[in-house]
Amino acid sequence: MRRYYELSGTKTRTFASSSSTVPIVFGRADLSCLTKCSDSDKNNTRLLLHGLESDDFHEMVIVQRRVTWFPVKKSSSRTRSFFIISGALCVAWLDDVAEQVVGAVVLKAGGHFISVRVPPGIYHVDFPLSTTTAHLESASAVSEAQRDVIFPPEQCEQRLKQLVRSMAIAFLRRQNSIPSGQAT
Repeated sequence: MRRYYELSGTKTRTFASSSSTVPIVFGRADLSCLTKCSDSDKNNTRLLLHGLESDDFHEMVIVQRRVTWFPVKKSSSRTRSFFIISGALCVAWLDDVAEQVVGAVVLKAGGHFISVRVPPGIYHVDFPLSTTTAHLESASAVSEAQRDVIFPPEQCEQRLKQLVRSMAIAFLRRQNSIPSGQAT
């Protein structure tokens, strides 16, 4: 990934563009490199496509592993979009208190659904159904002073992980979106 450099001090292995003044072209070789990094670290890997934290629009390609989890969250002021590149990713949205899954979709490369947009104020979570997935995630930016990610009250992360995953998969099965033998 010669056009990118690795950021230090991030929770997941993160790369950024070496220039914010030229178009960024992301190809299969870049995806392969991100996937290899994820495989070797056994963790998620991401590439920031936006140049600066202060940019108006943020985009990142995330290679996400089935065994990893991003917490349930919502944004008070920005929309977040997910576009699948490879694998299968479940995006679920929850009720106002983040206790019940009220909707979910499986994004699958080459499948019927390939993108979902989550508006502000909606608790949501994304997790891989395949061993690894790659997706493009985008959102309008907010300043550091306006950080607007809100986590559910009194979140017990491990309990919520299992609850949301099982409720989302049950929801999708009721909708006939995934076969009974998949995503267990």
